[in-house]
Amino acid sequence: MKSINNIFKTIGLSVLLVAAFSCDDLLDTDPSVGQITREEVLADANLVRLAVNGLYTENLLVNWAYRSDLTLYIGVAADDVFNTSTSYDDLKNNTYTPTNAYTGYIWQYFYQSVFYSNDILELVDDAAKAGTITQSEAAVYSAEAKYFRAYSYFALTALWGDVPLVTSTDILKTSLQARESKETVSQFVIDDLKEVAATLADASDATKVTGTAAKALLARQYLYAKDYANAEKYADDVIKNSGAVLEPDLGKVFVRSSRETLFKTSTDNTYSSYIDRTYIGYYSLYGSYLRFTDDLVNSFEAGDLRFAKWVKDQGT
Repeated sequence: MKSINNIFKTIGLSVLLVAAFSCDDLLDTDPSVGQITREEVLADANLVRLAVNGLYTENLLVNWAYRSDLTLYIGVAADDVFNTSTSYDDLKNNTYTPTNAYTGYIWQYFYQSVFYSNDILELVDDAAKAGTITQSEAAVYSAEAKYFRAYSYFALTALWGDVPLVTSTDILKTSLQARESKETVSQFVIDDLKEVAATLADASDATKVTGTAAKALLARQYLYAKDYANAEKYADDVIKNSGAVLEPDLGKVFVRSSRETLFKTSTDNTYSSYIDRTYIGYYSLYGSYLRFTDDLVNSFEAGDLRFAKWVKDQGT
């Protein structure tokens, strides 16, 4: 089944502490009670770390593109699922643009993610220059931010091809940027991910960005770029060195203890209604609103356990 084994097997969502970002300089407003200024963050190593943790919250909990919409978009565009509403017909007909009423939102969501990553990269650089954090800490924090930025651009180029390559938080400049070629942006993603993979360890903790997660995404980016030799190289690295294995019991694939998982977040009951929305099973939440196409259903061979275990008939 397409999209079942995404790199982001998000086993629920956890609430991580977030340090509030300062208001844009253009607004020049005083912080309200409970907010933290950028100057305060820059002076405290713990607050810098919390700001970096905020990327996980913003992307995996708040950002609709990460937690559900990407799976929906590519499912409809690939004719694996269909929507009984006409709101997503531009996906079905492959006429979607960044300005479409509904589907255009995902463009905004991914560029929000890019902005937050760029903001963290600038914050971390300033904190390192101020001596608040060490150079080794700065390298790790920057690698985490670059992973999320790379994932956003990976998705943006897959959906739209040529896109603006934004690496600054200066909206006076970035709002006027022209699109770069898909090949240029893809190479940017590859360069960032290589740095992430070289910086972060292939740790067993799959709840944070690791070198393994970066290598897995590198393999996918190289595959999309039709560089099959490098795609095989990094995929083989993950298979041999990550410690992850395919679960023989399909009932154990989408659970916290899954041995297939390369990157996940932990469950928090407060947000239980959002659990598993990055899975294809997300569509069953809508009953007759979103359904598998006949082509997808008929593509399963007789006895395919994925159909038996992972597909449920919601009726009409």
